[in-house]
Amino acid sequence: MTVIKLPTVPTDEGRRRYADTDGYYPDRSLHTRSPDIYSPCTCVAGCAPRCGGKCHCTACGLDFKVYCDVARLLTPDGLKVSEEDAVARYREEAPIQTAYVGR
Repeated sequence: MTVIKLPTVPTDEGRRRYADTDGYYPDRSLHTRSPDIYSPCTCVAGCAPRCGGKCHCTACGLDFKVYCDVARLLTPDGLKVSEEDAVARYREEAPIQTAYVGR
């Protein structure tokens, strides 16, 4: 079994993508733009814009899940469409109240 050790702090690219929260996904349980310290953006410069967490980035993976929920692609049983289709929609459509809006 291969274990992937994920960084626990944002990368420079992560801080660029989530500049308002110093590289972390915003904690939506708070009314302020506070960072969710458990969700750093660990993307590198080569990651696709709005990568959807495909590079194992916690922040972007969470942003993708929020998008799928808001776009009504998510059901209790999983996605209504294939994951590839959901990622394509996420990348093509304008952000729907998600944290990372940079392209």
